Amino acid sequence: MISGFFLTILVLLHHLMIIYAGTGNWFYTEGMQDASKAMQSDVTEALGGWFCAVNQAYFMGLFLLISAYFVPGSYDRKGTGRFLKDRLIRLGIPLALL
Repeated sequence: MISGFFLTILVLLHHLMIIYAGTGNWFYTEGMQDASKAMQSDVTEALGGWFCAVNQAYFMGLFLLISAYFVPGSYDRKGTGRFLKDRLIRLGIPLALL
C-alpha cells in the first residue's frame, strides 16, 4: 500500500519535473522568462534530468511488478471469463477513447 502510494507520488513529481525542468520531449515546458536566470535554469535542468533518469530506471518496472503480483489472486477469484471481461472493460474502454 505504501509503496504504491510512494510510486504514484513519484510519477506525479516526475511529470512535473519534465514540465518545469524542460527535460524530455513534452508538449509543454515552463521556461524561464528572464535571461539573468540562465544559471538557475541550467541547474534546474541538470537536477531535473538526473531526477527523471533515476525515476525512469525503476518506477514503471515496479508498477508492473506490483500489478502482476495481484493477477493470480484475481484470476482465481473471478475465473477465466469474468477476469477477461474485467480486463477488457478496464483496458479496452480507455484504449478506444484514445
